[in-house]
Amino acid sequence: MIPELLKIKGFLSYRNEAVLDFNQIGDVILITGDNGHGKSSIIDAIVYAFFGIARGIT
Repeated sequence: MIPELLKIKGFLSYRNEAVLDFNQIGDVILITGDNGHGKSSIIDAIVYAFFGIARGIT
């Protein structure tokens, strides 16, 4: 599976809507940022979208 678009809202550290359009980003994606700014939450949102499970969500 190749993600094309990810919309995150009200998920872990993303209270407001954030949209990632992977088609506009390119072939290689690097997620960087300070501690506590939602890098792992992006991965958790992708895992949740594909499999319905995520770390820290009960």
